[in-house]
Amino acid sequence: MRCALLLLFSLAGPLLAQGAARLIELKPVMYQMMFSPRVLTVKAGESVELVFDNIDVQPHNVLICTPGSKERVGKLADRLAVSSGSAHPDYIPRCPEVLHAMKPVMPGKKGRLRFVAPAKAGDYVFICTCPGQWRRMNGVFKVIPAE
Repeated sequence: MRCALLLLFSLAGPLLAQGAARLIELKPVMYQMMFSPRVLTVKAGESVELVFDNIDVQPHNVLICTPGSKERVGKLADRLAVSSGSAHPDYIPRCPEVLHAMKPVMPGKKGRLRFVAPAKAGDYVFICTCPGQWRRMNGVFKVIPAE
């Protein structure tokens, strides 16, 4: 009996933590290559579930990146888009600046990404790196100190 209870509690902890994720909804602004909202705010270390509802007419992905990395990550994605036989058709650069990434979501579909927000407060970046989109399709992923 004691073993069964220990097993139950060891399994329940992660399940409870998963259920406690903060739900954040994100959409593109149709035909404008912009996200709505443009600023997402979370607490440091908070569990997050990002739901991207692609109401646009083309695919979009969502990357959460380190502060100040928009240009670098965007330019790396541009290189992926033009390289022949790219091994990364999801247009997600494999670099340390990319903290979390959602693969491209087709029009009319939803994508989900679960992660833990960075422990350090700051203005992180979220961008779409599908070809040619990162320059306009970006926003601030604001991490505030946990209370």
